[in-house]
Amino acid sequence: MIDNRQAWLEQLLAPEIEGGWSDHPDDNGGVTNRGVTLPTLSRWLGRKATEDDLRKVTRKDAEDIALGLYWSVMSCDFLPGGVDVYAADWAYNSGPTIAAKKLQELVATKVDGFVAEKTIAACRAVDSGALLLRYHNSRMEFLEGLDDWSEFGRGWAKRCRMMLDLSQKLVKPNPTLTEMAS
Repeated sequence: MIDNRQAWLEQLLAPEIEGGWSDHPDDNGGVTNRGVTLPTLSRWLGRKATEDDLRKVTRKDAEDIALGLYWSVMSCDFLPGGVDVYAADWAYNSGPTIAAKKLQELVATKVDGFVAEKTIAACRAVDSGALLLRYHNSRMEFLEGLDDWSEFGRGWAKRCRMMLDLSQKLVKPNPTLTEMAS
């Protein structure tokens, strides 16, 4: 939902999640600023980014990148409230293809990594709150299976809980299901 973009960005760029500079030697993502990695910035700029370019990333830049490369790619403007925020965050944290495929598995649509009409319709046809919980459980299972879970798992789990809490507040009754129950 378009209305949820700003809530996601506020949570995403909070100091506890993607708020600043990080250069952890064991982080597969490498050096980051406001959650933006060098490969992501390179993709955004259309050229090889330097560490100096990364240091200059502003909050506005990070917001534009988050919306352009993750929120939009996941078609979050059209997903049910709550699912939209969680999908965007999973895409931001682990890549859009993984986030999309896991969502598609949960709603039993073609698993191709592209959230389009059929996936959106399938998400709208089920209870958003229940889908959100299943999506969260799927994300946790995915993260717990990563080799660097022992190093970063505690932080990832905290992030996922924070995003789940926000997402649950944004879930609205599904009009299609409400009409069916009447």
